[in-house]
Amino acid sequence: MNKQQRLCHDCGHELPSGASYCSNCGRQIRKRSERLEEEAERKQRRLAEHVLSNNGREAYDNYRKELALRAAKRNPLVWSLFLIFGLIALASYFLHLGIAVVVAFTVMAVLSLGFSINPDRWLSSPEYYSFPGSRFENGQHRCIFCGAKNIYWQGEYKTDNKYAQCSKCQSPLFAG
Repeated sequence: MNKQQRLCHDCGHELPSGASYCSNCGRQIRKRSERLEEEAERKQRRLAEHVLSNNGREAYDNYRKELALRAAKRNPLVWSLFLIFGLIALASYFLHLGIAVVVAFTVMAVLSLGFSINPDRWLSSPEYYSFPGSRFENGQHRCIFCGAKNIYWQGEYKTDNKYAQCSKCQSPLFAG
């Protein structure tokens, strides 16, 4: 083979000098430096996505830890309020203070439970998308656990509740 002749980088067919396309496979012929630059850019993008994915995973773990700490602080107080209001309602019933007082303290006891925090709950979509790496540059969804772009939506029977999971790693993402 002559020094002037080149090979197609896709099919290996011998190319005449100055050819822009391979006559065998039709692939565009680029200079080696252009190909190396493209490969370097692709590797850099993959590395950046991997770093974003790790940052997103780390942010997710930190957020879950924060929820657990807040629940550990708040939930005993909530249960204490529930117990106090429940005991007052019970005492009001036995002391014949009136049905309105019993109902009021019973309602307050039940409402106090609404202030508890469940650290194992599904995240909302704004919470999920606040994590770094949860979206591609074009705004499309991205799994912070594996980097996949597809979502599997699952619904609860006879409810409006929908849950998004990663279609690749099956990680729970958010409720929508």
